[in-house]
Amino acid sequence: MSASEERVPASPGAGEEGEEEYSREPFHDAILEKKPKGLGERFKALPLAKKIAVILLIIGLIGAAGVGATIVSNILSGATSITGLTISAASPPLLPDQATLETDYTNTLRVYNPTGAAYTGWVTMNFTASRGPLESSHFEIYVDLNRNGVFESGEKMTCTITSATQAKCATPSFSIPSGTADYPIKIRFKSGLPVPNTLNWQLYVEAS
Repeated sequence: MSASEERVPASPGAGEEGEEEYSREPFHDAILEKKPKGLGERFKALPLAKKIAVILLIIGLIGAAGVGATIVSNILSGATSITGLTISAASPPLLPDQATLETDYTNTLRVYNPTGAAYTGWVTMNFTASRGPLESSHFEIYVDLNRNGVFESGEKMTCTITSATQAKCATPSFSIPSGTADYPIKIRFKSGLPVPNTLNWQLYVEAS
């Protein structure tokens, strides 16, 4: 023990088993401090305001772990392989730039066909992720192809994984009439998708 530190018994019977020691630290001669023995005692020693702050921080961390993480999507312009045909979102953007897992995002895909003739086509969405591996179960996309206001099982896009970070989803074929037609669309990113992630996507309307 150094000359600048002396031990003082906590209670009569110094040297007995279970004795707690106090120390007079150098440069703190006017303060007698109990040395904490663990995190519990350190927490007890905190002022009330700091205890509350620690509790709120722990609650916040638990909440963050329990809530679906955010996917940041870089929204790209729509495209089509049909000359003259245009596609757009009835309420831009088609997808928000931040989408949460296990949340339905709905919008309307507006297709304008100025050719005067109907086409048989399909809608595709290509995804490129900043993190993988992607799985087909990570995407749930419906397009109301018959425009009856119901998302039916036969209107769900089939997703194919083309690489660890790329996926292509496509609807069954449907008739694209001349003029303007609105197709409700519903998109959900499922649990299991690696997060955080940046999903670049491109939507197309194609025709045979």
